[in-house]
Amino acid sequence: MEQNNVSTPDAPRQRPAVSHFHAGYNQPGYLPEADPEVHRSFEAARQALAADLDLHATAEDTWADEHDCDDIACATYGQDHQLAGDLAACRDELVSSQGPEWSGSAAGLAYWITSCEEAGCLADWPGRR
Repeated sequence: MEQNNVSTPDAPRQRPAVSHFHAGYNQPGYLPEADPEVHRSFEAARQALAADLDLHATAEDTWADEHDCDDIACATYGQDHQLAGDLAACRDELVSSQGPEWSGSAAGLAYWITSCEEAGCLADWPGRR
């Protein structure tokens, strides 16, 4: 009887899952205009997305004020500050959330935090925190 001395390849190694979180925003039904950020904890993702919501609320509030658009008709001139208020309410909801995922919408944008277990995200993503 012949013996088979051919070795069999080892089973591929499984990478351990690495829990992390993606945070971003986009117009519903569209891809984000900027890459979502990757964070190692829900708390870090929540803090970063809350800062984005603050910036968006401030921008909406500023554009709702009377301003000079160099004699070009400005669609936002004279609007009420409702969009800024909606963004601030969305931020407050986010800040009080406990995770591990969250989503909300305001001013025509969807804001979200999702959990992920793919190890490659942390190594390859430039915006990780």
